[in-house]
Amino acid sequence: MASLSPLSPLSPAACTEVLDTHCHLHTGSGQSQMVGAGAVSMAVAESDDWDMLAEWLESGPDSAAASASASPWRIGGYGTHPWYATSVVELPSLRVDDLPTDATVSAAVASYIARLGDRLDAAAAAGHTVIVGEIGVDKFRGWHPQAEADGEVPDGYAEMSRNGRNRLAFNIAQKPLFEAQFDLAAARGLPVSIHCVQAGGYLFEFLASASRRGLVPSGVALHSVSLKAGLITSLLAIRGPLADVLFFGLSPAINYSSPRSAKLTDAAIALIPREQVLLESDLEEYEANEQAADYTPLVAALAVAWDATLAEVIAITSANARRWLAGLAPSPVQSC
Repeated sequence: MASLSPLSPLSPAACTEVLDTHCHLHTGSGQSQMVGAGAVSMAVAESDDWDMLAEWLESGPDSAAASASASPWRIGGYGTHPWYATSVVELPSLRVDDLPTDATVSAAVASYIARLGDRLDAAAAAGHTVIVGEIGVDKFRGWHPQAEADGEVPDGYAEMSRNGRNRLAFNIAQKPLFEAQFDLAAARGLPVSIHCVQAGGYLFEFLASASRRGLVPSGVALHSVSLKAGLITSLLAIRGPLADVLFFGLSPAINYSSPRSAKLTDAAIALIPREQVLLESDLEEYEANEQAADYTPLVAALAVAWDATLAEVIAITSANARRWLAGLAPSPVQSC
């Protein structure tokens, strides 16, 4: 068993070797002063978020430029988070007679996928490295918390139960948008990062079906996994091409945010093969003087479970990140 205590802090030097496979810029300035060796920053909404991500990619070395230096590299994730799905498939009213038709939903999703494809093309033409994310499904929350706080919600919202209105958002907006974005990533051979909250059964069925059809992205990362042990076991049992490209992201910000989350995470660590674990910060602003990911509890827990040193955990998860990114990340830079 590793001798390192879960309370032993990671050194700054160790943190610089971490490959952060999931962070955000959408609440920050976009001026990145990165903590690790590289980061994949996810957009969550089309509007200003996509433009901010483009500026971030333009202002620093992408994976190709960073491969010849020790500079931290950048990869961008373009997509729409499930909390913002109703900005694509609009639900101005939750009253039964006012809900969008299947044809309206299909047209909205198709138009969005065309715009997302154009954005991916523009990024590639500019020499930037991109994936599809953050996408996914969330039965717990159908709208972004700020929209709820600001009252920017559909007509009839207050008259429905939380479960009822979230179910509508899940079925009408989140599912079709997630599936279309997933399929686009598969068609383009790009990795994808997936958010899933209280929708594990649906996600399992969808991923199993996609694997049977042979239509999966080049890498599939489940973001900040907080799934029950039985569901993780089921996901790991899926056969076909998904089995070779499925990864489970873990972040200290989410996975150790409460005793319950920590308990689920510790159970997950015992089940997930070490070759399929990714490190994430899930920070919403990547400025070192404002926020810094403390990977200590997560990396220490992995070290104990794997009977490994902290350095070995970082090396293993960094190698996993490069496999998830399917060649998009640069090879490690050797230093003296």
